[in-house]
Amino acid sequence: MSIQVNINTDGENDLRELGWTIPQYPKTGEVLFNDKPVGYMDNFSGLIVKDSMAIDWLKSKDLPNMAIWNIL
Repeated sequence: MSIQVNINTDGENDLRELGWTIPQYPKTGEVLFNDKPVGYMDNFSGLIVKDSMAIDWLKSKDLPNMAIWNIL
């Protein structure tokens, strides 16, 4: 399972405060949640999360500045 997350800079900062490691725009690369690789960030697709625990965590939160798309 994977999801695409549309997120802005404020949303990225919110996730960083909650234990996520996300490359600072315009950098791209691996994304970590609690020090575990869970996906990647790029400048075309945005945040892609492939780890089911991280996906469940995101779906359970009502975070502003974030929208979950393309649940595969």
